[in-house]
Amino acid sequence: MFYIEKRDGFARLGLLEIEGKKIRTPAMLEGEILRKIELEKAPYQVKKIDPEIYEKLKRSGEINAIIGIARMMPREIAEAFSEIRGKNPIFAVACATPANVSALIYLGADLVDNLMAIAKAYSGMYFMGDLEVN
Repeated sequence: MFYIEKRDGFARLGLLEIEGKKIRTPAMLEGEILRKIELEKAPYQVKKIDPEIYEKLKRSGEINAIIGIARMMPREIAEAFSEIRGKNPIFAVACATPANVSALIYLGADLVDNLMAIAKAYSGMYFMGDLEVN
């Protein structure tokens, strides 16, 4: 269950309950809690290619996930967030880095993960505030 407590533009402060565990949003998810979230079988970009297949494969559950943000153009990202905005929390999957996490929250992401930052760190990328050094 997701309870919205306060809004600031598109960003929201809220409380999300997943299997008895309460999470204040916006939040960065990691570890066991990520395994409990069921994601869609098709990324949002499939909607542009074949809307019928996307409608069959998308999941309509408690958490709306946007998958593949790292490969989207800025306009597509804004459209995706505005289209799925509603009463359910929005999970921006595998795209948050220290440089863009605040923009994702501003656009309306309630949940992010650290998978992109970890993947970049393993490939030799160093994060220094808003700067990424290879």
